[in-house]
Amino acid sequence: MASFIGLGFVVYALSLVNNIFVVVEEKQSVIPLYSAGLAWVQIILILIAIPFYSGIYKVPANFVVQNILLFFSTFSFYIYMHWAVNLDKDLIKTPLKEKGSLAFVLSLLPVVLNTGLLFYPVEAFLKGIFSSTVLLSGLIYIQAHYKNRINSKLLYNYFVLGSIFYIILFIFKP
Repeated sequence: MASFIGLGFVVYALSLVNNIFVVVEEKQSVIPLYSAGLAWVQIILILIAIPFYSGIYKVPANFVVQNILLFFSTFSFYIYMHWAVNLDKDLIKTPLKEKGSLAFVLSLLPVVLNTGLLFYPVEAFLKGIFSSTVLLSGLIYIQAHYKNRINSKLLYNYFVLGSIFYIILFIFKP
């Protein structure tokens, strides 16, 4: 019962955030809630991604199938973030080809890091948290890319965060 309530909360929050984005799209101007909506969409995507990725890792399938599922789900999360960020008309405009290539390259990161964990026994939930951390880094990177705020501090912070979760994977053995 608690999982249904949690799912209902996530769906309700996602609907509210999407409503903010639809209003911005219709008005063709940014409303004050837009920046809060961008922050909340990142939180919601991570809340969705952790159990989803854990479920992918629990699928009794070949690692190639898991990586394909991981890639396409991560790619769809990044495309959604591109859409949400590009509603702001003051940001730099990029062609569709660049958006797709950025989402493609960022979607490869969890796949490559998951492949690096193949020969080490790791709990599916911990792998899901680690992949969600990589997803969060990519979501922040996309937003910083369009606001032209990518700097070494941003990259260093998310490298340290990812490294901490990577070390946690090796500490907690099944």
